[in-house]
Amino acid sequence: MKRIFTSLIAIGFVVIPATALAVPEVKQDLALEGATRIGRWCDTYSYTDPTLDYIIELWKLKDGKYKRLQIFKKEKDGEQPINVHSANRLNGSYRIHDDFGEYVRVASDGSLRMYDGDGFIRKARPVGLSTKAGECRVLASH
Repeated sequence: MKRIFTSLIAIGFVVIPATALAVPEVKQDLALEGATRIGRWCDTYSYTDPTLDYIIELWKLKDGKYKRLQIFKKEKDGEQPINVHSANRLNGSYRIHDDFGEYVRVASDGSLRMYDGDGFIRKARPVGLSTKAGECRVLASH
């Protein structure tokens, strides 16, 4: 639990207007025009805090670089917090450019498996485009 808490303190948010939730607007606002979505997953790593229910997306940009988006639940004021990190692909993994040495792998079952220097952290379930941040716990309970 200490690793998760430490990670949350260091996260910086880029706040995008609420209209950025729709795919075309997100792509334009985050310079993802012409990019290819590799996948979309729900992450519910803390069962005690429902605000940590969010969507992860991996994108391949036109220039061959990668980005990871963490799309969080819409705030009461209508703002949509989105955390963006660049990434590199190496030996089937996506190395996330953050302070924790995090990397992710898409597993054969479609899940996104997350690791850091200490090893496996957790996995996130694949979801479709209609799933919004804040709905992952509801889906997991079915």
